[in-house]
Amino acid sequence: MTKQEKKEQNSNKDTEIEKESKQEEKDSEVELLQKDDEIRRLQEQLANAKENYLRSVADTENLRKRLEKEVSDSKKFALSSFSKDLINVVENLYRSTEHITEEHKKNETIKQIFDGIEMTQSELEKVMKKYGLERVNPHIGDKFDHNFHQAVSTVKDEKHEPNTIMNIIEAGYMLQGRLIRPSLVVVNNI
Repeated sequence: MTKQEKKEQNSNKDTEIEKESKQEEKDSEVELLQKDDEIRRLQEQLANAKENYLRSVADTENLRKRLEKEVSDSKKFALSSFSKDLINVVENLYRSTEHITEEHKKNETIKQIFDGIEMTQSELEKVMKKYGLERVNPHIGDKFDHNFHQAVSTVKDEKHEPNTIMNIIEAGYMLQGRLIRPSLVVVNNI
C-alpha cells in the first residue's frame, strides 16, 4: 500500500469517525431532550401529587374538626330531652313555695315541708348547674327580649315603659348556653 492509499484510508477513517462522532452528538442531544421532557413530566406529576396530598390533608383536618364539634355538641346537648322533662318538675317545686307566707311558716309542719322543698330546690339547682342547665328568670320591669322571652299576654299600663315585663308566668331555661325554653311573660304594650 502506498502512502497515498494509506492517507486516503486514514482520511476515510477520520471521516467515518467524524460522522460517527456527529451522529453520537445528535443522539446525545436527542437523548438529553427526551430526558428533559421526562424530567418536566415527572415534575408536573410531582406538583399534582403534592397538590392532591395537601388537599387530602386539608379535607381530613376539616373532617376531624367537624366530627369533634359534632361529638362535643352531642355531649353537650344529649341531656336536652331529659332537661326539658326535668324543667316541669323544677317549676312545680318553685310553684309549691310561691304562696307560702310568713304566717304559714309559723306552723311547724308547714315550715318543715317548706324547708324540705327549698333543700330539694337547692340540690336540683346544683345538679342542673353541673350539667349546664340554668334557669332564666326575668324580673318585673325588665325589657322584653324575644331571644329569651315569650309574650303570652299583653297589658296596657301607662305607668310603665312599653315592652317591659309586667308579670312572669314561667321561667325559661338554657342548656349549655342554648335556649331550650323561653320565659313566659306578660308584656306592657301601650
